[in-house]
Amino acid sequence: RDLAREQSEAQRRAEEALETQLRAQEDLVRRLQDTLVRYEAHSPAEDVQRLRAELESLRLAHENRTLVPEVMASVRQAEERLARELAERATEESERRRARIESMRAQLLAVPATATLGDRLDAALREVDRLLEEHVGSEAASALLLDEEMGPQLPLDAAHADFEALESLIAAIRNEAVVSVRRRLERLAEKAGEIASVSFAERIQAAMTDLEDGVFPDLAGLEVELDRASEAARTHQLGELHRLGREAQTYASLDFPEVEELLDLLASERQQLADGGHARRLGEAAILLDRIESRVEQRVASVPQRLDAALARFEEVAKLNSDDVATVRRILQHLDSQREALGRVSVGLRLQLEASLTQAEQLLSSLEEEYEATR
Repeated sequence: RDLAREQSEAQRRAEEALETQLRAQEDLVRRLQDTLVRYEAHSPAEDVQRLRAELESLRLAHENRTLVPEVMASVRQAEERLARELAERATEESERRRARIESMRAQLLAVPATATLGDRLDAALREVDRLLEEHVGSEAASALLLDEEMGPQLPLDAAHADFEALESLIAAIRNEAVVSVRRRLERLAEKAGEIASVSFAERIQAAMTDLEDGVFPDLAGLEVELDRASEAARTHQLGELHRLGREAQTYASLDFPEVEELLDLLASERQQLADGGHARRLGEAAILLDRIESRVEQRVASVPQRLDAALARFEEVAKLNSDDVATVRRILQHLDSQREALGRVSVGLRLQLEASLTQAEQLLSSLEEEYEATR
Protein backbone atom coordinates (compact mmCIF):
# COMPACT_ATOMS: atom_id res chain seq x y z
CA ARG A 1 0.00 0.00 0.00
CA ASP A 2 2.88 2.35 0.79
CA LEU A 3 4.41 1.65 -2.61
CA ALA A 4 1.05 2.20 -4.30
CA ARG A 5 0.60 5.57 -2.57
CA GLU A 6 4.17 6.55 -3.41
CA GLN A 7 3.69 5.62 -7.07
CA SER A 8 0.42 7.54 -7.20
CA GLU A 9 2.17 10.66 -5.90
CA ALA A 10 5.08 10.16 -8.29
CA GLN A 11 2.61 9.78 -11.17
CA ARG A 12 0.93 13.05 -10.19
CA ARG A 13 4.29 14.86 -10.10
CA ALA A 14 5.28 13.33 -13.44
CA GLU A 15 2.02 14.49 -15.05
CA GLU A 16 2.52 18.03 -13.72
CA ALA A 17 6.10 18.05 -15.04
CA LEU A 18 4.88 16.73 -18.38
CA GLU A 19 2.28 19.50 -18.66
CA THR A 20 4.94 22.10 -17.86
CA GLN A 21 7.21 20.70 -20.54
CA LEU A 22 4.38 20.55 -23.07
CA ARG A 23 3.62 24.22 -22.43
CA ALA A 24 7.30 25.05 -22.93
CA GLN A 25 7.26 22.99 -26.13
CA GLU A 26 4.16 24.85 -27.32
CA ASP A 27 5.84 28.22 -26.62
CA LEU A 28 8.86 27.09 -28.60
CA VAL A 29 6.67 26.09 -31.56
CA ARG A 30 5.00 29.52 -31.59
CA ARG A 31 8.32 31.34 -31.31
CA LEU A 32 9.87 29.32 -34.13
CA GLN A 33 6.91 30.07 -36.37
CA ASP A 34 7.58 33.80 -35.84
CA THR A 35 11.28 33.21 -36.40
CA LEU A 36 10.61 31.55 -39.76
CA VAL A 37 8.44 34.45 -40.89
CA ARG A 38 11.16 36.92 -39.95
CA TYR A 39 14.06 35.01 -41.51
CA GLU A 40 12.49 33.67 -44.70
CA ALA A 41 13.16 36.81 -46.72
CA HIS A 42 16.75 37.29 -45.55
CA SER A 43 18.23 33.81 -45.19
CA PRO A 44 19.36 31.11 -47.65
CA ALA A 45 16.61 28.72 -48.60
CA GLU A 46 18.47 25.64 -47.27
CA ASP A 47 18.85 27.16 -43.77
CA VAL A 48 15.19 28.12 -43.62
CA GLN A 49 14.19 24.71 -44.97
CA ARG A 50 16.25 22.98 -42.30
CA LEU A 51 14.58 24.98 -39.54
CA ARG A 52 11.14 24.39 -41.09
CA ALA A 53 11.75 20.61 -41.17
CA GLU A 54 12.81 20.64 -37.52
CA LEU A 55 9.75 22.69 -36.63
CA GLU A 56 7.42 20.27 -38.41
CA SER A 57 8.87 17.35 -36.44
CA LEU A 58 8.37 19.28 -33.22
CA ARG A 59 4.82 20.32 -34.15
CA LEU A 60 3.84 16.74 -35.01
CA ALA A 61 5.18 15.47 -31.68
CA HIS A 62 3.42 18.24 -29.82
CA GLU A 63 0.08 17.46 -31.45
CA ASN A 64 0.49 13.90 -30.09
CA ARG A 65 1.41 15.28 -26.63
CA THR A 66 4.83 13.67 -26.89
CA LEU A 67 8.04 15.10 -25.48
CA VAL A 68 10.98 15.00 -27.87
CA PRO A 69 13.99 16.47 -26.03
CA GLU A 70 16.38 15.68 -28.90
CA VAL A 71 14.19 17.52 -31.43
CA MET A 72 13.82 20.52 -29.11
CA ALA A 73 17.59 20.71 -28.73
CA SER A 74 18.04 20.35 -32.48
CA VAL A 75 15.47 23.08 -33.19
CA ARG A 76 17.19 25.51 -30.83
CA GLN A 77 20.52 24.72 -32.49
CA ALA A 78 19.03 25.37 -35.95
CA GLU A 79 17.55 28.67 -34.75
CA GLU A 80 20.84 29.74 -33.19
CA ARG A 81 22.81 28.82 -36.32
CA LEU A 82 20.36 30.71 -38.53
CA ALA A 83 20.60 33.84 -36.38
CA ARG A 84 24.40 33.71 -36.34
CA GLU A 85 24.66 33.25 -40.10
CA LEU A 86 22.25 36.12 -40.69
CA ALA A 87 24.40 38.39 -38.49
CA GLU A 88 27.50 37.39 -40.45
CA ARG A 89 25.89 38.09 -43.84
CA ALA A 90 24.24 41.40 -42.93
CA THR A 91 25.60 44.35 -44.97
CA GLU A 92 23.86 47.44 -43.61
CA GLU A 93 24.77 48.65 -40.14
CA SER A 94 21.19 48.70 -38.88
CA GLU A 95 20.52 45.23 -40.26
CA ARG A 96 23.78 43.92 -38.82
CA ARG A 97 22.99 45.35 -35.40
CA ARG A 98 19.56 43.74 -35.26
CA ALA A 99 20.89 40.40 -36.51
CA ARG A 100 23.62 40.53 -33.88
CA ILE A 101 21.09 41.16 -31.09
CA GLU A 102 18.85 38.33 -32.31
CA SER A 103 21.85 36.02 -32.51
CA MET A 104 22.68 36.78 -28.87
CA ARG A 105 19.06 36.14 -27.90
CA ALA A 106 19.04 32.78 -29.72
CA GLN A 107 22.25 31.78 -27.94
CA LEU A 108 20.72 32.60 -24.55
CA LEU A 109 17.45 30.82 -25.29
CA ALA A 110 19.40 27.66 -26.12
CA VAL A 111 20.98 27.58 -22.63
CA PRO A 112 19.02 25.38 -20.14
CA ALA A 113 17.99 27.25 -16.99
CA THR A 114 19.93 25.87 -14.02
CA ALA A 115 19.83 26.79 -10.34
CA THR A 116 23.23 28.50 -10.46
CA LEU A 117 22.71 30.37 -13.73
CA GLY A 118 19.00 31.18 -13.59
CA ASP A 119 19.28 34.77 -12.34
CA ARG A 120 22.15 35.77 -14.63
CA LEU A 121 20.50 34.10 -17.59
CA ASP A 122 17.28 36.03 -16.99
CA ALA A 123 19.19 39.27 -16.53
CA ALA A 124 21.10 38.76 -19.78
CA LEU A 125 17.86 37.97 -21.65
CA ARG A 126 16.23 41.12 -20.29
CA GLU A 127 19.21 43.18 -21.45
CA VAL A 128 19.08 41.60 -24.93
CA ASP A 129 15.32 42.25 -25.12
CA ARG A 130 15.93 45.86 -24.05
CA LEU A 131 18.52 46.33 -26.80
CA LEU A 132 16.16 44.75 -29.33
CA GLU A 133 13.24 47.00 -28.32
CA GLU A 134 15.53 50.00 -28.39
CA HIS A 135 16.74 49.09 -31.84
CA VAL A 136 13.22 48.44 -33.18
CA GLY A 137 12.06 51.77 -31.69
CA SER A 138 14.98 53.55 -33.31
CA GLU A 139 14.15 52.03 -36.72
CA ALA A 140 10.47 52.92 -36.40
CA ALA A 141 11.26 56.51 -35.46
CA SER A 142 13.67 56.83 -38.37
CA ALA A 143 11.08 55.55 -40.81
CA LEU A 144 8.64 58.31 -39.80
CA LEU A 145 11.14 61.10 -40.48
CA LEU A 146 11.79 62.54 -43.88
CA ASP A 147 15.47 62.89 -43.14
CA GLU A 148 16.75 59.62 -41.75
CA GLU A 149 19.86 61.32 -40.40
CA MET A 150 17.65 63.23 -37.95
CA GLY A 151 16.25 60.00 -36.47
CA PRO A 152 17.44 58.86 -33.03
CA GLN A 153 20.59 56.80 -33.52
CA LEU A 154 22.74 54.98 -31.01
CA PRO A 155 26.40 56.00 -31.03
CA LEU A 156 28.12 53.24 -32.95
CA ASP A 157 31.10 52.93 -30.63
CA ALA A 158 28.88 52.81 -27.55
CA ALA A 159 26.56 50.27 -29.17
CA HIS A 160 29.46 48.04 -30.16
CA ALA A 161 30.93 48.31 -26.67
CA ASP A 162 27.60 47.23 -25.19
CA PHE A 163 27.38 44.36 -27.62
CA GLU A 164 30.90 43.16 -26.94
CA ALA A 165 30.37 43.27 -23.18
CA LEU A 166 27.10 41.39 -23.53
CA GLU A 167 28.63 38.83 -25.87
CA SER A 168 31.44 38.24 -23.34
CA LEU A 169 28.83 37.74 -20.62
CA ILE A 170 26.90 35.30 -22.83
CA ALA A 171 30.08 33.35 -23.59
CA ALA A 172 30.84 33.10 -19.86
CA ILE A 173 27.27 31.96 -19.10
CA ARG A 174 27.40 29.31 -21.81
CA ASN A 175 30.78 28.02 -20.57
CA GLU A 176 29.42 27.70 -17.03
CA ALA A 177 26.27 26.10 -18.38
CA VAL A 178 28.32 23.43 -20.15
CA VAL A 179 29.90 22.40 -16.82
CA SER A 180 26.56 22.46 -14.98
CA VAL A 181 24.69 20.57 -17.69
CA ARG A 182 27.45 17.95 -17.88
CA ARG A 183 27.06 17.26 -14.15
CA ARG A 184 23.28 16.91 -14.51
CA LEU A 185 23.70 14.58 -17.48
CA GLU A 186 26.08 12.46 -15.41
CA ARG A 187 23.43 12.19 -12.68
CA LEU A 188 20.84 11.24 -15.29
CA ALA A 189 23.24 8.58 -16.60
CA GLU A 190 23.51 7.13 -13.08
CA LYS A 191 19.73 7.08 -12.79
CA ALA A 192 19.45 5.38 -16.18
CA GLY A 193 21.93 2.78 -14.87
CA GLU A 194 19.71 2.18 -11.83
CA ILE A 195 16.78 1.23 -14.03
CA ALA A 196 19.06 -0.63 -16.48
CA SER A 197 17.80 1.45 -19.41
CA VAL A 198 20.34 0.93 -22.18
CA SER A 199 18.39 3.08 -24.67
CA PHE A 200 18.20 6.01 -22.27
CA ALA A 201 21.88 5.67 -21.40
CA GLU A 202 22.66 5.90 -25.13
CA ARG A 203 20.50 9.04 -25.45
CA ILE A 204 22.34 10.67 -22.56
CA GLN A 205 25.68 9.72 -24.07
CA ALA A 206 24.59 11.33 -27.36
CA ALA A 207 23.57 14.46 -25.40
CA MET A 208 27.04 14.49 -23.80
CA THR A 209 28.65 14.35 -27.23
CA ASP A 210 26.43 17.18 -28.51
CA LEU A 211 27.29 19.24 -25.44
CA GLU A 212 30.98 18.97 -26.24
CA ASP A 213 30.12 20.43 -29.64
CA GLY A 214 28.30 23.36 -28.01
CA VAL A 215 24.76 22.02 -28.45
CA PHE A 216 22.73 22.12 -25.23
CA PRO A 217 20.26 19.28 -24.65
CA ASP A 218 16.70 19.82 -23.49
CA LEU A 219 17.46 18.86 -19.90
CA ALA A 220 13.97 19.35 -18.53
CA GLY A 221 12.47 17.07 -21.18
CA LEU A 222 15.07 14.37 -20.55
CA GLU A 223 14.45 14.54 -16.80
CA VAL A 224 10.68 14.24 -17.23
CA GLU A 225 11.06 11.24 -19.54
CA LEU A 226 13.57 9.57 -17.23
CA ASP A 227 11.29 10.08 -14.21
CA ARG A 228 8.46 8.41 -16.07
CA ALA A 229 10.76 5.58 -17.16
CA SER A 230 11.99 5.24 -13.58
CA GLU A 231 8.47 4.87 -12.20
CA ALA A 232 7.60 2.40 -14.95
CA ALA A 233 10.72 0.40 -14.02
CA ARG A 234 9.76 0.42 -10.34
CA THR A 235 6.28 -0.82 -11.22
CA HIS A 236 7.79 -3.63 -13.31
CA GLN A 237 10.26 -4.46 -10.55
CA LEU A 238 7.45 -4.59 -7.99
CA GLY A 239 5.57 -7.09 -10.16
CA GLU A 240 8.72 -9.16 -10.72
CA LEU A 241 9.49 -9.10 -6.99
CA HIS A 242 5.97 -10.34 -6.24
CA ARG A 243 6.33 -13.18 -8.78
CA LEU A 244 9.73 -14.26 -7.46
CA GLY A 245 8.53 -14.08 -3.86
CA ARG A 246 5.46 -16.18 -4.62
CA GLU A 247 7.54 -18.86 -6.37
CA ALA A 248 10.22 -18.78 -3.66
CA GLN A 249 7.61 -19.58 -1.01
CA THR A 250 7.09 -22.93 -2.71
CA TYR A 251 10.61 -23.91 -1.64
CA ALA A 252 10.72 -22.08 1.72
CA SER A 253 10.56 -25.34 3.70
CA LEU A 254 13.58 -26.86 1.96
CA ASP A 255 16.94 -26.93 3.75
CA PHE A 256 18.88 -25.77 0.68
CA PRO A 257 21.36 -22.91 1.36
CA GLU A 258 20.20 -21.32 -1.91
CA VAL A 259 16.67 -21.00 -0.53
CA GLU A 260 17.79 -18.99 2.48
CA GLU A 261 20.00 -16.84 0.26
CA LEU A 262 17.09 -16.20 -2.13
CA LEU A 263 14.67 -15.24 0.65
CA ASP A 264 17.22 -12.83 2.17
CA LEU A 265 17.89 -11.28 -1.23
CA LEU A 266 14.19 -10.76 -1.94
CA ALA A 267 13.69 -9.15 1.47
CA SER A 268 16.57 -6.77 0.76
CA GLU A 269 15.17 -5.84 -2.67
CA ARG A 270 11.70 -5.32 -1.17
CA GLN A 271 13.23 -2.87 1.32
CA GLN A 272 15.03 -1.05 -1.52
CA LEU A 273 11.70 -0.44 -3.25
CA ALA A 274 10.05 0.60 0.01
CA ASP A 275 12.83 3.18 0.54
CA GLY A 276 12.15 4.72 -2.86
CA GLY A 277 15.03 3.06 -4.69
CA HIS A 278 15.17 0.37 -7.35
CA ALA A 279 15.44 -3.39 -7.04
CA ARG A 280 18.62 -3.91 -9.05
CA ARG A 281 19.40 -7.51 -8.04
CA LEU A 282 16.26 -9.21 -9.25
CA GLY A 283 18.32 -10.85 -12.00
CA GLU A 284 20.45 -12.53 -9.33
CA ALA A 285 17.28 -13.64 -7.56
CA ALA A 286 15.94 -15.16 -10.79
CA ILE A 287 19.21 -17.08 -11.29
CA LEU A 288 19.04 -18.40 -7.71
CA LEU A 289 15.43 -19.47 -8.25
CA ASP A 290 16.39 -21.30 -11.45
CA ARG A 291 19.19 -23.07 -9.57
CA ILE A 292 16.77 -24.15 -6.82
CA GLU A 293 14.22 -25.34 -9.38
CA SER A 294 16.87 -27.41 -11.19
CA ARG A 295 17.98 -29.01 -7.94
CA VAL A 296 14.38 -29.73 -6.93
CA GLU A 297 13.66 -31.20 -10.37
CA GLN A 298 16.58 -33.58 -10.02
CA ARG A 299 15.46 -34.52 -6.54
CA VAL A 300 11.84 -35.12 -7.56
CA ALA A 301 12.85 -37.00 -10.70
CA SER A 302 14.51 -39.66 -8.52
CA VAL A 303 11.28 -40.39 -6.58
CA PRO A 304 10.13 -43.43 -8.65
CA GLN A 305 13.49 -45.21 -8.32
CA ARG A 306 13.74 -44.35 -4.61
CA LEU A 307 10.17 -45.53 -4.08
CA ASP A 308 10.94 -48.91 -5.66
CA ALA A 309 14.03 -49.23 -3.46
CA ALA A 310 12.02 -48.28 -0.37
CA LEU A 311 9.31 -50.87 -1.12
CA ALA A 312 11.97 -53.56 -1.50
CA ARG A 313 13.57 -52.56 1.83
CA PHE A 314 10.16 -52.54 3.54
CA GLU A 315 9.52 -56.20 2.69
CA GLU A 316 12.39 -57.15 5.03
CA VAL A 317 11.22 -55.13 8.03
CA ALA A 318 7.43 -55.53 7.58
CA LYS A 319 7.43 -58.48 10.04
CA LEU A 320 8.29 -56.19 12.95
CA ASN A 321 5.50 -55.31 15.36
CA SER A 322 6.05 -51.52 15.46
CA ASP A 323 4.11 -48.30 15.00
CA ASP A 324 6.84 -47.17 12.61
CA VAL A 325 6.09 -50.15 10.38
CA ALA A 326 2.47 -49.01 10.08
CA THR A 327 3.59 -45.45 9.32
CA VAL A 328 6.03 -46.55 6.62
CA ARG A 329 3.45 -48.88 5.09
CA ARG A 330 0.86 -46.07 4.89
CA ILE A 331 3.37 -43.62 3.33
CA LEU A 332 4.70 -46.08 0.75
CA GLN A 333 1.26 -47.31 -0.25
CA HIS A 334 0.08 -43.71 -0.73
CA LEU A 335 3.13 -42.80 -2.79
CA ASP A 336 2.80 -45.96 -4.89
CA SER A 337 -0.83 -45.07 -5.64
CA GLN A 338 0.24 -41.59 -6.75
CA ARG A 339 3.10 -42.79 -8.94
CA GLU A 340 1.33 -42.05 -12.25
CA ALA A 341 0.31 -38.53 -11.12
CA LEU A 342 3.82 -37.38 -10.20
CA GLY A 343 4.37 -35.67 -13.56
CA ARG A 344 1.04 -33.84 -13.49
CA VAL A 345 0.75 -32.38 -10.00
CA SER A 346 2.12 -29.02 -8.91
CA VAL A 347 5.70 -28.52 -7.78
CA GLY A 348 4.51 -27.92 -4.22
CA LEU A 349 2.65 -31.22 -4.08
CA ARG A 350 5.56 -33.08 -5.67
CA LEU A 351 7.81 -31.66 -2.97
CA GLN A 352 5.37 -32.83 -0.29
CA LEU A 353 5.39 -36.33 -1.76
CA GLU A 354 9.19 -36.31 -1.92
CA ALA A 355 9.35 -35.13 1.71
CA SER A 356 7.06 -38.03 2.70
CA LEU A 357 9.36 -40.44 0.90
CA THR A 358 12.37 -38.98 2.72
CA GLN A 359 10.56 -39.48 6.04
CA ALA A 360 9.81 -43.09 5.08
CA GLU A 361 13.44 -43.69 4.13
CA GLN A 362 14.63 -42.37 7.49
CA LEU A 363 12.15 -44.60 9.32
CA LEU A 364 13.27 -47.56 7.22
CA SER A 365 16.86 -47.02 8.32
CA SER A 366 15.77 -47.18 11.97
CA LEU A 367 13.58 -50.24 11.32
CA GLU A 368 16.45 -52.02 9.57
CA GLU A 369 18.66 -51.50 12.63
CA GLU A 370 15.85 -52.73 14.88
CA TYR A 371 15.26 -55.75 12.61
CA GLU A 372 18.94 -56.66 12.62
CA ALA A 373 19.10 -56.45 16.42
CA THR A 374 15.92 -58.55 16.74
CA ARG A 375 17.21 -61.18 14.29
